Amino acid sequence: TSAVERALILSWTNNKRRLLGMTADLGFLVEEACPLVPTEWRSRLIHQYNLAVEMAQAIGRSYPEDRLPEGLSKILSELARIKESLTRRSYCVGFLGPFQAGKSSTFNNVLNAAGSGLEPARVGHGFPTTAVITRLVRTTGEEHRLRPVFLSSSEYDEKRRFLIELAGFASEQRDEVILQKIPAILRDWNKGVRTRIDSSGNEVPVRRRDVEYLALFLKSYARHKSRIMPTRMVLDDVPFSDRAKYLQHPPDPWDQQDGIITPLLREVIIEFHTDIIPDTLELLDLPGYDGDCSVDAFLTDQFLKTLQASFVFCRATDFGGIVETIVSNLRHVLGNDLRGRVWLVITRCDDINIHEFQSINDRNIFEQIRLFAESKGIPSSQVLFVTNDLAGFRGRLDQGWFQEQLEKSLRAASERWPGLKNQWNSLTEDGGIGALRQLITKQVADQISDSIARFAAERLPNLCDRLFAHLRQLADEKLLGELPERITAWRTQLLQATAIKPADFRRLSEQLFSDLLEKWTAAGVQADILD
Repeated sequence: TSAVERALILSWTNNKRRLLGMTADLGFLVEEACPLVPTEWRSRLIHQYNLAVEMAQAIGRSYPEDRLPEGLSKILSELARIKESLTRRSYCVGFLGPFQAGKSSTFNNVLNAAGSGLEPARVGHGFPTTAVITRLVRTTGEEHRLRPVFLSSSEYDEKRRFLIELAGFASEQRDEVILQKIPAILRDWNKGVRTRIDSSGNEVPVRRRDVEYLALFLKSYARHKSRIMPTRMVLDDVPFSDRAKYLQHPPDPWDQQDGIITPLLREVIIEFHTDIIPDTLELLDLPGYDGDCSVDAFLTDQFLKTLQASFVFCRATDFGGIVETIVSNLRHVLGNDLRGRVWLVITRCDDINIHEFQSINDRNIFEQIRLFAESKGIPSSQVLFVTNDLAGFRGRLDQGWFQEQLEKSLRAASERWPGLKNQWNSLTEDGGIGALRQLITKQVADQISDSIARFAAERLPNLCDRLFAHLRQLADEKLLGELPERITAWRTQLLQATAIKPADFRRLSEQLFSDLLEKWTAAGVQADILD
């Protein structure tokens, strides 16, 4: 056997083993393994999936090793995607926005935890507070617990490279050298402009805050490097009372702090005892985008593709700037169609800008919000209003001129925004928290369940048809293998030929006819049937 033939045989054998491994990994499903699939769809979809797996396993066991069916690997990959979708046990909802936009306050209010002393998210006061992705899940335990998750080695290297380039250093420089240079750079910060080259090749200024964070990050690694491993290290059963240690930025100045754990974390999972949210929901509070520091946006952007629904928070007094960047990043990940995926949450509605002497030609605040949302691909029906200061909001409503001007603005904007009045009125009940909670726990959940069912229902029948066709091909192969040796040789010769001339067809067909006539005449087959 030549080296080429041995290589081909090895390739066929490895491919067969891989396919057998894939079919074994697929496995059969039961209804309990598919909690997000709607109950009315669950039985039928699982039956179709299990049928497809059964056929795939039969093909994997039975097909000759030297000639695997084309497309089987692709079918198995599609089945794996369907299984992953059907068996998803939770859906992720993220709170995004600039810092001080009310994300953490609303996060606490959705959980009915505000003012309890057991708030999972710390509320900032004029500066960024949330330093790490906070993933809250419902637990059946009686106590709240934390599970900090550290960066893996590769994730640490990626973050280090990002921070070093942001600060204008070369990535190959050693940590000790960089840490020695940073104090002088910060001391002389106002004497000149430090620059770096961005991804487009342009020279851009370095932010002081990024340099400070880099110093904190490198110090933290020097002190806690044993926590960074090839696979993510998870600390279990950390007391809830220690959450500030893991979730928050340290005091200023960052570069003068000792190394801490927070910069080395990928996320912190909070197991929260509550009956407010379903056990299928993962609620993410993501660090706010800060115009002075890039790391929070870096952390948040890494999680965008994991979110099934995103709520972008912005103040009623300021819904441009950083909010535009966040929505653009979401569109880059999700595509331009944000229907049912991204909602705009207008906060600080107790401070909403309603002018007492607004002229008839002025564009009122609600029209500005609608135009902004629709220009970013967010339907006006996906705009929510929230206040975390309900007393302050009701106090403004007690001002006669404000109430009168508000009604005029709502009426004017409602011509192009039919649902505006209902969306706004939810504020007066509970600050809009109830409507937001209902949307997250019910409407979004139902929408995701339906999308999972549709994804599987649109693909499984076709996969079953294709797998059945492969089984039919297997049956044909088996029958052909039982024909006389010369007929099998003829078929093999025809299949392996790279170019067939008309004379070859005639010779092969005459040989086939002769063999059939010889064998089938002996079996008593009539000549007219052979013709």
